[in-house]
Amino acid sequence: MFPKSNKLSSDEFSRLYANGFRVKGQFGVLISSVSPYPKYRVGFVVNKKVGNAVVRHQTTRHIRNVFRKIVGEYNLPLLYEYIAYTPISDLNAFEDEFKSQMDKVHEHFN
Repeated sequence: MFPKSNKLSSDEFSRLYANGFRVKGQFGVLISSVSPYPKYRVGFVVNKKVGNAVVRHQTTRHIRNVFRKIVGEYNLPLLYEYIAYTPISDLNAFEDEFKSQMDKVHEHFN
């Protein structure tokens, strides 16, 4: 789990979804925007089409772990929302795709 200070509020989810910069991939879409806070904030959404509750929670854990690994490489305070719409069958492929999506986001905001 992330500390509360790093989690998106429901209002931030809505604003980010409506106005954020999107990078689509095979497993999901990463939506980002500039943060008014000094640190990043993040939220994950896993679509019910991914599977039952067990599969969705497992998918959320995978996304969270990959995000933790990768976010340290970037030091921009951004808001992130990741919406997963496909089960993650290959963790290495997901990690590569997510890294690529983060690179595109940070190129956009630099």
